Amino acid sequence: FLPAFEHFGMMAQLDRWVVFHAVQKLARASRIKRFTFNVSEQTLQDAEFLPYVEAVARKCGVALASLAFEIDESDVLARLDPVVRFAAAAKALGCGVLIDGFGRRAASFTPLKVLRADFVKVDGSVVRKLLTSEVARTKMNAILRFAQALRLNIVAECVEESAIFEHLKTLKVSHAQGFGVHPPRPIDELA
Repeated sequence: FLPAFEHFGMMAQLDRWVVFHAVQKLARASRIKRFTFNVSEQTLQDAEFLPYVEAVARKCGVALASLAFEIDESDVLARLDPVVRFAAAAKALGCGVLIDGFGRRAASFTPLKVLRADFVKVDGSVVRKLLTSEVARTKMNAILRFAQALRLNIVAECVEESAIFEHLKTLKVSHAQGFGVHPPRPIDELA
């Protein structure tokens, strides 16, 4: 259904629905401390989205600092001005900002320099090959050095093997996600 939502310009409505329901869950959850939301290109250009998020969070009694928005690296590169405005507005509210899918394309550190995100999520195409590809290791090392200089946290996505998880620990990668860390679970089981 996502292509249909994109085609008819309804992604911001879907993102609002997701935020509304997730914030309600967060308000009732005792173990969940932060939610991150992937936001669509359409939502990045919707001036009313973040005021909506703020209103929902306040109504539910959820701290805005417990919410973060994932912006795909391709959106940062293709739509820099609206993305910078969105990220600045989100951070002004106290929400976190992540750059998702980082390193999937040719290495460009422009997203890291201009967005001042809180987290950089290294794409699974890099993470999965850390043990077998010199190119992947070189990319990861460059990302780590740059992120350290900017005081950014790193999230390695698609961590599916314990050997990769252990390697990430030796690199001092601060966060990891994937089946090798914990399999997906229904949110009600986590709460």
